[in-house]
Amino acid sequence: MKKASLTPARVMVAGVGGVGCRVVGKLRGASAVSLRRLAMDTDSRSLEECGVAERLLLGSSTGRGAGAGGDPVRGRNAASETAEELRAAFVDASVVVCVAGLGGGTGTGALPVALRAAREGGSLALAMFTTPFGFEGRRRRDIALNGFGELREHADVMAAVSSDRLIESVGNASVEESFSLAEDALSGALTGMCSLASGRALFGVDMENVRRLFRENGGLFAISHAESSGPGRGVAAARAALRSPLIGGDGLGAASAVLVSIVGGRDLRIGDVSEAMDVVAQALPESAEMSMGIAMDDQLDRVAVTLLVLEGAGEQPQGRLHTDEPGQPAAAPQGDEKPRRRSGTKARDDKLTADHAGRDRFRGSEMTTFDGEDLDTPTYQRKGIRIAD
Repeated sequence: MKKASLTPARVMVAGVGGVGCRVVGKLRGASAVSLRRLAMDTDSRSLEECGVAERLLLGSSTGRGAGAGGDPVRGRNAASETAEELRAAFVDASVVVCVAGLGGGTGTGALPVALRAAREGGSLALAMFTTPFGFEGRRRRDIALNGFGELREHADVMAAVSSDRLIESVGNASVEESFSLAEDALSGALTGMCSLASGRALFGVDMENVRRLFRENGGLFAISHAESSGPGRGVAAARAALRSPLIGGDGLGAASAVLVSIVGGRDLRIGDVSEAMDVVAQALPESAEMSMGIAMDDQLDRVAVTLLVLEGAGEQPQGRLHTDEPGQPAAAPQGDEKPRRRSGTKARDDKLTADHAGRDRFRGSEMTTFDGEDLDTPTYQRKGIRIAD
């Protein structure tokens, strides 16, 4: 019998704006996954410093590489001006993962344009974005809020990462070290996600299964990543991933599906894999679907576990989008405490009542919320702006 050949998915990771370009520039373990990296920005200096070989200056004829000035409209216009180049860059990709920080000009404005270009070319379009820090103020938060509403129209699936929780996950380091460690954490999670999406896993899910899970459980997903070495490294990495603030510190009790990526060096043992999967399985509700992939990376001397947690179509994952109040860390299991199995009840946003005036025939449908605000209500009504007759 002829052995069927495995055709890996062609994965492109595109950094959009300053945050996205820095994260993509830090991607590691490229031997484990087939990746193309693209950096795009309106700021020519950002592109020069990101360390990515393939670069695209957005809006070069109008913006002249000076940036978007924190204005999402300028970011959107610059990306639209470069739309043909974007489509050409994505043409051979099965999966396009766009990474950005919301709240600024280029990341917020250009990200939806990039995702639309990817989908127009037939690619699965994934968006991974960070939300502003609480100390950055209301203006950047509002920009991110409006940007998120637009993203929903163009992404097949989205991952929202709270910047406050990301910094919390790296501890009380210096400012420079904190930002560097946070970007490293994002890059590690992104690498794990791509190892699944690429189809190059030694064992596990294929691309069609990844597509099915994402589309059946569309909306938002959360990413958690951890690494460990030494005895019991599989268990340690899995437990650390479950404790991560990036999945809200509330475990997997609301999960409808989880993709698990396990990456190790040539010394990766089946016991490492089995023990890590047992830890994750204990944290899942019985109704949740779990898929896994194993990849080898000769450059890695430890075990890396990445969790992609999906909570079902139309559901609002608690804590994924909101800007956390300072000094309020997410609850998490401590030490060797085992994650508790929870029921399959989905998380709900309790900041909003079920009865919203003006929803009319959509009154009984699931509300679209971001940071406690109902995106189905027009912006001028949410902000109390009076429109003159």
